[in-house]
Amino acid sequence: MSTNNNQNTISEFFYFASPIYIINLPQHLEAVKKVSEESLAEIKKRHGNACINYQGINFSNDPRLDKFSLEILNIGWDLLDNQGFNMSNYRTTFHEMWCQEHRKGSRMDQHVHGHGSQLIAFYFLETPENGAKPVFHDPRPGKLQIALPQKDITKVTAASDEINFTVQPGDLIISNAYLQHSFSQHENEVQPTKFVHMNMSVFYSPKEPISSFPQAEVI
Repeated sequence: MSTNNNQNTISEFFYFASPIYIINLPQHLEAVKKVSEESLAEIKKRHGNACINYQGINFSNDPRLDKFSLEILNIGWDLLDNQGFNMSNYRTTFHEMWCQEHRKGSRMDQHVHGHGSQLIAFYFLETPENGAKPVFHDPRPGKLQIALPQKDITKVTAASDEINFTVQPGDLIISNAYLQHSFSQHENEVQPTKFVHMNMSVFYSPKEPISSFPQAEVI
């Protein structure tokens, strides 16, 4: 980078980043869909079939998802460790895991998850055209307080205050839980967007993490 008036070189550094990770894990789709549909069916029995948004019950302890759960937890541990946190005496665990179904007109306002959550994750089951998209928001209140208008909101720049992603079935998105997130309005008339929402915490355990999967490679 250089200045416009005297061509002096400016060194540019970016600190305090907010990483967001996307991993495609299609091998778990069949098992997760089965458990998710059962969970949603139970909710629809209680509330009927006319709602635009359904949120199933917590199924983080369902033994049918043991392989899926173990892989997600190990990925979460690896990511926190790669970020520079000393995870040697900590293990990742699920705070909760549930399925959401968004129909025409449904949306999710921006929010964060507290109660000790360290990571949030979304595993996408159905992603139709014009469906709800995951959106992440700038977590820095100071930056938002003094923000100027953006030149072009279609470009990702240092001025951006939110970012959305186009996903496909089998995609897993993970980020630190301090990042506020939302979902854009679902506009597909026929097909819903379905995904599993997970919140992960950590607990003190002075042992090496159990891992049955290769460590996640951060690109």
